[in-house]
Amino acid sequence: MGRNPESVRVAAIQMTPKLADVEANLADAERLKRLALQRRARWIVLPEFFTSGIAFHPNMAKAVSELDGSPARFLCKMAREGNAFVGGSFLAWRNGNAYNTFVLALADGTTRTHDKDLPTDWENCYYIGGNDGVSRGPF
Repeated sequence: MGRNPESVRVAAIQMTPKLADVEANLADAERLKRLALQRRARWIVLPEFFTSGIAFHPNMAKAVSELDGSPARFLCKMAREGNAFVGGSFLAWRNGNAYNTFVLALADGTTRTHDKDLPTDWENCYYIGGNDGVSRGPF
C-alpha cells in the first residue's frame, strides 16, 4: 500500500426536523454544521430527509425541492465556507419525478449525487427509486 493513513474528523449530525418545514430545518442544520466545524470536522453528514423529516402526512407534498434548489445551495455554501465535504438527502424534483437524493457538496463548489434505489413501504408515496450507480470523486 505504501501510503500513510490520514486522520479525518467526521461529524454525523443528528437532528429532529420539523415535519415538512424546509426553511426551519435548513436553519437548524446550519447551526449544527457550525458546531461541527468548530470541532474541526472535514466531513459533515446530515441525516436522510434532513430538510423535511419523513412521515405519512399530507404536508410532505410541499417539502419537495428542486435538485438545484435551496437544500443543494445550502450544502454547497456550507462546504465552501467550511472547506469541508457536506452531505445530506432530501426529496428532490427532477424530470417530473421526486427522488430521495443524497447530495455531497465539495469545497470547490462541485457536487456528487445519488438517488436512493429502493423506497421502503409507504415511502413510495413520496418518491421513486433511482438507478444511478456509483459516483466517482476525489476520495
